[in-house]
Amino acid sequence: MAVVRNLNLGINGRRAFVPYKEKKLKTDEQIASKYFILLHVQDKAGVLAQITQVFAEYEVSLESVLQHPNATNPLAEIIIITHDANKAAMNKVLHQFESMDVVQEIKSVYRVEG
Repeated sequence: MAVVRNLNLGINGRRAFVPYKEKKLKTDEQIASKYFILLHVQDKAGVLAQITQVFAEYEVSLESVLQHPNATNPLAEIIIITHDANKAAMNKVLHQFESMDVVQEIKSVYRVEG
């Protein structure tokens, strides 16, 4: 059945199939979703304010922020879940975190679907 359909469409494996409508990929500004971010930061006053300032600078809204001290490590663990944010803005936020002294490690970044 598939062979007959392909012959009727003029597809015989020797020439490329030309799609009816070309698909265009979305830009980073058009891709929006929530993000889960796990950071290891210095456990001192003002660190959370510096981190949230970076999110505000790139207009990324926060849905949830949790901070846990780590008994075996002098660093604090901050878990952040954002509201829908575009990928370009999140890339800028993460790049800014890499240059901050108070952020010791960006442990995990996941896009949250659904």
